[in-house]
Amino acid sequence: MEDEATDSTGLPIPEQPISPSREAVAALSGRLAVVDGHELRVMGPDGSDDELIAGSETEVASQPSWSPDGSRLAWAQTDGIDSIVAAAVPPAEPEVSSGFSSTPFYLAWDSTGASLAYLRPEADGPRFEMGTVVPGEPPAVGQVGAPLFLSWRPDVDELALHTDGDRLELLELSSPAISIAPTTGQFTTPAWINENEVLSVEDGKLIVLDVETNAAREFLEIGDITRFVLSPDRTRLAYLTVLEGTQTIGFLPSPAQPVVPAEVRLRVFDFETGRDTLVTQEPALAFEWSPNSGLLSWLGEAGGDHVQWHIWSQAGEFNVLSPYVPSLLDRNAYLPFFDQYAQSQNRWDPDAQAVVYAGTIGAESGVWVELVDSDAGPHRISEGDYATWSPPSGGGGGASVL
Repeated sequence: MEDEATDSTGLPIPEQPISPSREAVAALSGRLAVVDGHELRVMGPDGSDDELIAGSETEVASQPSWSPDGSRLAWAQTDGIDSIVAAAVPPAEPEVSSGFSSTPFYLAWDSTGASLAYLRPEADGPRFEMGTVVPGEPPAVGQVGAPLFLSWRPDVDELALHTDGDRLELLELSSPAISIAPTTGQFTTPAWINENEVLSVEDGKLIVLDVETNAAREFLEIGDITRFVLSPDRTRLAYLTVLEGTQTIGFLPSPAQPVVPAEVRLRVFDFETGRDTLVTQEPALAFEWSPNSGLLSWLGEAGGDHVQWHIWSQAGEFNVLSPYVPSLLDRNAYLPFFDQYAQSQNRWDPDAQAVVYAGTIGAESGVWVELVDSDAGPHRISEGDYATWSPPSGGGGGASVL
């Protein structure tokens, strides 16, 4: 009798599920940008039409970010010179912005696809630099701080910054950042519910701040230790609330086993109805809305090194996807900061039919696509360490599986 394969904690490795048909995955819309070692590749949902975009033994491509209409892809590039590169997809002549003293580790397009915001470490200090860049032009530094999180204002060339963990700032391009409100507690990324109002946290309460009038209103008791993600249609807020005395939420930014407080709640608040719904009392390590705002995926523990995505709708839990071990890149660079990446990356396909993730299932590693309304299991499409789906071309997502 053969010994049963186990993971690093000694637990059995789940058998690899039966893959859905290639045709079902190939029928999905959009394209995937896949980080595989030093390389950045673009391919169809089933791994077809795989094309190398950037990267080689001497050139590292990272942090892919699709433009809002999915027509262009930006990425950070290091080949002796640190740059931000943007190009139309299918590949066209790239627009290169140089002048960085370290490699940007986060990129986010504005809502028009004209500019990118970036974050990078200062070359000679412990802080981070936030700036903006028009593809092909030199960068413009906006602010420095540690920590530093950002959110583009809809349809306006301004950003909300959460700087140094103690204040909310408004940054107009080419102008100094202006402090507009204090912040307290452990939250990271602000979010805009409309063109003028931005969400923040102060004294355990969710604050809605009007940046035009400086009027602030308390909206929800949310706790000082929280993370939240706004739905793409800006009508619902998924948020974690943690009981007093706990210290951490989600993944630690290291290869270590996730550390999660024992008493944590994932909830959804509906701004239109005022309804506040409990999603789960299990540890939620990350969560993300589908492009049409109809479904919420949240990442739960699945024993040992394994995690799995749960799919939730307003009617309740919709499905539970296959357990897997996340890639080190996803575990270290993306999942710990899921609420920031939720504003610039897509694990969902444009039509809310499937999710993509990178990791190991059984003895096989790579990039997997799994349909959310099926029990057929994931389909391995490629080697790779991280993948992000192109957004809906119309900006709002198609019909969901509901």
